[in-house]
Amino acid sequence: MVKKKVKKKISKKVSDRETKQLIGFLVITGLVFILFFGTYFGVRAQKHFDYEGAEWWIEGEREGWGDLTLYHGRYQVKTSTGKVITNMNLWLRNDPRENNISSEVDFLEDKIASNVIITFTDELMECKGRALIVPQLSQAFGIGLPWTTTSGAVANQTTAENLNLTYATCEDVGEETSVILIQKGEESKVYSEEGCYTIQYQDCDEAIKVSEKLILELIKQLNP
Repeated sequence: MVKKKVKKKISKKVSDRETKQLIGFLVITGLVFILFFGTYFGVRAQKHFDYEGAEWWIEGEREGWGDLTLYHGRYQVKTSTGKVITNMNLWLRNDPRENNISSEVDFLEDKIASNVIITFTDELMECKGRALIVPQLSQAFGIGLPWTTTSGAVANQTTAENLNLTYATCEDVGEETSVILIQKGEESKVYSEEGCYTIQYQDCDEAIKVSEKLILELIKQLNP
């Protein structure tokens, strides 16, 4: 009889010890999960932000961009009455929050016509970023605006004739035509005048950043 009581006490002690070990294991496991997911969502939060009319994600190797860091923006394209036409996605090379290029652009006053010509001077051909600038602008001002179509041109008549390309400058602005002119100048800035939107870069290193400023102005003014 005494032996049975001793066995029960020993069994109970073993059971209590195992229970405590199990509880300890579950607590540690829970803390590990909390730490992991807390870190995961903390990192995710750092890679997401809202800025001037768009929602942005910082993307890189995980999204398949390799060593590149891109800024994925998503914004709404609306009618003048506020009706949403489409949701637009685009990718920029520079952080939109740090784009401090001077801007004097008013899309509401100068309007964006149904035909948008993207033209540039010869100096842009010397810039490595030229292969990115025109497609970015075409995406934002063509695909991103359902009422427009975009076309390319050069702003030097001789170059246009030699290469059998379209020649266009700000003088081609009309009731159904807007022009985006990319040119080199003394100061990096974007500005508009009577339907011509000028992207002026001081050197090639800033050419992409300046062109992206015009896109950021478009997003901001579409989504005030």
